[in-house]
Amino acid sequence: DLNNKIDADGAAINVGGDWTNNDTFTAGVSTVTFDGVIDQTVSSSGSSFNHFTMNNTGPAYQDDIIIADALDINGNLTITSGWLDLESNNPAVNTAGNVTIQANGYVYVGSRTANWIFDGASIVTDSSNGGAQDLQGVVVNGVSLTLASAALVETMTVSAGTFDLAGFNLTVNGALIVNASSILQLE
Repeated sequence: DLNNKIDADGAAINVGGDWTNNDTFTAGVSTVTFDGVIDQTVSSSGSSFNHFTMNNTGPAYQDDIIIADALDINGNLTITSGWLDLESNNPAVNTAGNVTIQANGYVYVGSRTANWIFDGASIVTDSSNGGAQDLQGVVVNGVSLTLASAALVETMTVSAGTFDLAGFNLTVNGALIVNASSILQLE
C-alpha cells in the first residue's frame, strides 16, 4: 500500500503483492514490475505509471494482474507472463508507449466495455501462445499506432493520428471508424 507521496524518479520497482495507491505516486521514468506468484490487484487511484511490466509466474488461474481502476501508462506495457485482467472491473486503459505481449502473456477482456486508448506513438507486438489477444474496443487518439504482428479487436476507432497495419492482419469483429483527419495505412 502506498500511503505517502512517492516520487519514483528512475527507480526499478518490483511488486510481489497488490498495488494500492492511497496518495500520490509520481512515476517519473520508473519501471514498475509486477512479479508475484499469485493474483495481484492494481489500484492506481488516478496516478499514472511510466513503464508497466507484468511477470507474474503463479500457476494457471492464479497469475492475474487485476486492474481495479483506470490504468494510464505513459511508457511501455510489457506482458512477459500472466494475465492482464481487464474484465473484472472494466477499467479504461491508456497507453502512450509500446505494448508487447510475450509468449506466456495474455489479455483477458471478457465482457469489458471500456476502451483501450493509444494516446502516444505506440507499436503493438503480440507473440502470445494463443494467437492474437482480443484488445476489445481500441481507440487511436495520439500520434500513431503501428502493428508489429496480427491483431484482434471488437471495435477500432482512429480519432487522431495514424493507424499503420504495416502489412499485418487486423481482425475487427465490429465497427472500424477512421475520422477524416486520421490516416489508416495498410502497408
